[in-house]
Amino acid sequence: MIFILTILLLISILLTTLISLNFKSIYINNYHIHHWIWGLILYILSLFYDNVYISTIFLGITAQGLLYKNKFVI
Repeated sequence: MIFILTILLLISILLTTLISLNFKSIYINNYHIHHWIWGLILYILSLFYDNVYISTIFLGITAQGLLYKNKFVI
């Protein structure tokens, strides 16, 4: 089980990196919404559904977004 969760976490980090390089960012009223913000929100919501696999994917998205040096710049 831990092995599967680790693989899912690594895959989600890799896929998020590839997707963020090819698609534009989300803006709401000229404010940039980083993918770690919506990833964290979806991670918290997914915890209520007790699906550890989906939660791990959203955790990977959040972790990858926090690796950027401009992670707190709006």
